[in-house]
Amino acid sequence: VSPEIVVDNRDDRFSSDRPWSTSREAPAYLGSDYSFLPAGSLGWAKWSVTAPLAGTYRLYLRWATIGTSQKSPMEDIAPVEIQHPGDLVRTTVDQTRYGGTWVCVGTYPLRSGENIELKILGGGDGIVVADAIKLVRAAEGGALGR
Repeated sequence: VSPEIVVDNRDDRFSSDRPWSTSREAPAYLGSDYSFLPAGSLGWAKWSVTAPLAGTYRLYLRWATIGTSQKSPMEDIAPVEIQHPGDLVRTTVDQTRYGGTWVCVGTYPLRSGENIELKILGGGDGIVVADAIKLVRAAEGGALGR
């Protein structure tokens, strides 16, 4: 059985640099609601999770979306930073699409007890949503040679 850990925006492993608003307006969120920053608002939200076993893990991000693609007020290039032992990975996600689904943002080798953090940043032209992350063990080992 592959360990799977979900961290929601209401979990104690979720934090932000300032209070983010919460809502239930956009459909397909996880848990009781989601957190968000209005368009143009600077700030960040972060989830932190610890690997229970050594292995290679897939990291997923989930958000809720209002509208579709060009008609959505959500951020289409939301900056994401993934901090794991030995590296900081920067990427972006398109929150105008894939709302309510788990979107893989990378695969990372982790030892038992090692931490990985995902931070999403506001400041763009659209609403940035912080709903949940999921860490799924894809393979045993893989982190031992690091």
